[in-house]
Formats: sequence, C-alpha cells, structure tokens
Amino acid sequence: MNFWLGVFTLIAFCDRLLALLDSGHSLQVALMLMKTSDKRSSIRHLSSQLLEKLLSGEHFQDALVDVFNVPSLLFMKGLDLSVQPVLFLRHIRDFLDMRRHVFRTVIKSSVYPLFLIVSCCAVLSLVWFVFLPQIFQLSTPSGFLAWILVIKTRVEALGFSDLVVLVLCVGLLVWRVIGRNFGRIRSFLSVELGTFFWMLGIVCSQGLSLNQALVALSRHSLFSNRVDLLRRHLYSGGDLEAYYVSQGIEFRFNGATLGERFLSVGQREFDRAKRRVISMLALVQPVLLIIVGCVVFCMVYLLFVPMLTAFKGI
Repeated sequence: MNFWLGVFTLIAFCDRLLALLDSGHSLQVALMLMKTSDKRSSIRHLSSQLLEKLLSGEHFQDALVDVFNVPSLLFMKGLDLSVQPVLFLRHIRDFLDMRRHVFRTVIKSSVYPLFLIVSCCAVLSLVWFVFLPQIFQLSTPSGFLAWILVIKTRVEALGFSDLVVLVLCVGLLVWRVIGRNFGRIRSFLSVELGTFFWMLGIVCSQGLSLNQALVALSRHSLFSNRVDLLRRHLYSGGDLEAYYVSQGIEFRFNGATLGERFLSVGQREFDRAKRRVISMLALVQPVLLIIVGCVVFCMVYLLFVPMLTAFKGI
C-alpha cells in the first residue's frame, strides 16, 4: 500500500487491531475477526495479508512492515526484536499519526498562500490579455507603458514551440533548485529528525541496545548520515546527552528508559516541525500580499493614467 494515499487506512487498521487486542483477543483471532467482519474492504485486505504472513511463519514485525510498506519502517525487516505486538503496533500507529499531522499542517497552512498566488496569476492574465490591448488601442503608450508594450510585443512574437521551451526551462530550473535543497527543507521541517528519533525509540523499546539500533538504522539511506555522526561521537568517548544538548535538542529525562527518551524527543521534534511550518508560511504571506498589491497598483495605473492624459488634452 502506498503510504501517502493509505495513511488514513493504516491508522484506522492499527486502531481497530489495538482495540481488539486490548479487549483480550489473541493476535490471530483479532485479525480473523477484522478479515471477516470489518465493513471497510481496505482493512479486510490488510488483515488478510497480515494473517497470511503470520500463518506462514513470519515474525510479526516483518509481516507488518511488509504489509504496510512504509519506507521509514523497512529497515526493521529481519531485526531480532523481542516484539510485544501491542506496544510495537501502538508505536507504529503514533508515528503514522504524527507524520499525518505534520503534513496536514503543511497543506492547511499552504491554502492561503496558494490562493494569493492563483489570484495574482488571474489578475495578471486579466491585465495582459484584456486591459493592455484596449489601453494601447485608445492612446499611444509612453514612458512605463512603452516598456510594457515592448515586452508584450516580444513575448507575443514568440512561437508556440518557443513558449514551450521557455516554460520547460523555467520548470527545470525550479525543479533543480527544489531538488538540491530538498534535504535542507526536510531537515528544516524536522520531519527527518523526528523520524530518526522515533525509529530509535521503537527498536530500543523492543530489546535492542543503542549500538544495535544504530547499526540497524545505518542500513537506511535516510538515517545513515545521522547514525555515522552519532557513532563517531560515541566511539570517541563522547556522551549521548551532551551530544544532543550541544545541538539544541533537550535530552534529559530522569527515570525513563532509553527507548522512552528517544520516543519523547521524536514527538517533540514532530511538534517543532508543525510550529516551523506555520512560522515559515506566516513570513511568506506578507510577501505575497505585497506582490498582489503591486499588481493591483499597476492595473490601476494602466487604467487611469491614459484617462487622465486624455482629459488633459481636451
């Protein structure tokens, strides 16, 4: 199942299975009940797949990772974990829910900036294709209007193939810029960091030592750089708490196990991600408002300056 399209189904599946396990059913009986009685076909399908893998002898964690097919979880396949199904499933469910909240925040916070961008493009199109031709027919352009006429004439002189090439070049440039900075953007939003800590917390809570957990996470390309830096620091005699405190990450939880500490830090990083999205898009909105204001000002200028010029000549 595709993670982005099926995250709501995966969370609903975890909720349903956890409810049956908490009520006293065994894992296989719970999956059998979900397979035969759940109203949603997607959850019946997941239950059938997971039950089939368990009956064939696969470990619960391997079967669950295979069925869910979430990229961040694939490194767990084949690990020697002393899995407690309820705890493991609850951790996976909480991880999916936190990722969903972060990206839901991104979408909600992007609605208004996207509305401003679309409005700006609509106004520019109206000015370019409706107002400018009428203004140029009424009077001879001069000054600022003359520059606009030159630009409009040269753009309209381009053929269809030239416009396609121009659009493709601009699109390729934007794609290259986004592609080169995608890792920085993801790190800025703390999604990668929150996922890293949450995965460490899951495997440490299931019986692995910190060194074994780092070895497991190093197999995933998303976490390999962070794992290398942390292992290098620890092998040189450094302290785990001091390492993260020096990077501005609070890591002091007296009385908690190592897995619980990692899970708590991961949750805080996901919360920081939501706050950073809101603060980042809050800075974008004034810029877009200024652009829209400039467009409206130009439209008013184009409308009234020729009229005033004509009145003076009367």
